[in-house]
Amino acid sequence: AFARGDDHHPRAVAVATRLPVRLARTGWGGTTLTLPAGTWRDLLTGGLHSGRIPLAHLLGQYPVSLLERHDL
Repeated sequence: AFARGDDHHPRAVAVATRLPVRLARTGWGGTTLTLPAGTWRDLLTGGLHSGRIPLAHLLGQYPVSLLERHDL
């Protein structure tokens, strides 16, 4: 995952997996992603996220996620 924007106030976060087929078989386990402060909207699913989110949830529909800050 990587964030874009200024150092203290990112405006977008991109998340992608390298091996989606293997992960479909073995799963993410308890792997989580801690998002920067604020509320984030997934541009692909419309879901809202904040804090720590399980990657199994964030990448459950697609092997990528593009999040934009929702609380600006």
